[in-house]
Order: sequence, then C-alpha cells, then structure tokens
Amino acid sequence: MGHYYTGIKGFYFRKLLRTLIEVGDLDHRRVLDFGCGTQELKKLLTHSNYIGYDINPQLSDVQILDGVAFDIMVANEVFYEMPERDIEAVLEQIRPHLLLVGISRQGILNKIGAALLYPTAHDKTLHAPAQELEILQRRYRIVAQKDVWWLADVYLLTRN
Repeated sequence: MGHYYTGIKGFYFRKLLRTLIEVGDLDHRRVLDFGCGTQELKKLLTHSNYIGYDINPQLSDVQILDGVAFDIMVANEVFYEMPERDIEAVLEQIRPHLLLVGISRQGILNKIGAALLYPTAHDKTLHAPAQELEILQRRYRIVAQKDVWWLADVYLLTRN
C-alpha cells in the first residue's frame, strides 16, 4: 500500500479516490489511470477494465500508451508536478475524450494538514490549482465538479 493511503492522510486520499469513481462513473468505463502510483484506484473499482500507467515502469501495466483502449483518463493530483509543455504533450499524444482530474486546492487547510502529516506534500508543485485548471481548459470543458472536504476538487472534463 502506498504511504499516502495509511494513517490519517489515508482517509483523505481514499475519499478523493471514491469521489473520482463517483464523478467519473469509473465502475462502468475502461479506465486509464495516468500517474497510477501503487494503483490504489484499481483496488476500489468493482471491475477489471483498468490500465495503470506511471513514470515508474515497475508500477505500470503498460510501458507505452500508444494503442491503449480506454473510455476515460484519470490524472489524480499528477499534473501539478509536470511542466506545462509536458501536460500539453501528454494530452496531445493520448487525446482522451473524457478526462477526470483531482486537483489539490493547496489552501490553508491543505497547508495545515501537510505541516502536521506530510510536510513535503507540495514540494514539487509547478502550478497553482487555478493555473493547472486553465491549462486543461484550453482543450477541455468542465462537465462536472465536486469538492473533497475543501481540500481538493475533482473535475470531469470533455474535449472541446
């Protein structure tokens, strides 16, 4: 189990994953989990139409995304660590019709939680949440949005 999913912070991350499943109706879709890490999302899904992809090849179900069939791409708290040009390149290469993202608000509640539980939580941040969403909205429009305890937002987006 990934270290994000243990202890108190595990409650938050599992709630975030359940919100992704609900908003994206993931139990009824072929899911590409981009930045899957330890594939915790897969463990909560009730079907087996799941493909995990991570920069760490040992965590990935596939090494190359070309030709991978999926209905929806999930990118949960991944893009904030990527340079803008890399986000654009991924979206151009994969071209998901439906995109489901979890974006940390990085607000005061997040900062308090990070200070208490995970001090390096946002050390790799390259984009504020509004900037990340603006990058995505160049190609996608928001279909649905739901907040997770004022700590994160889940967005279901469709290609323009």
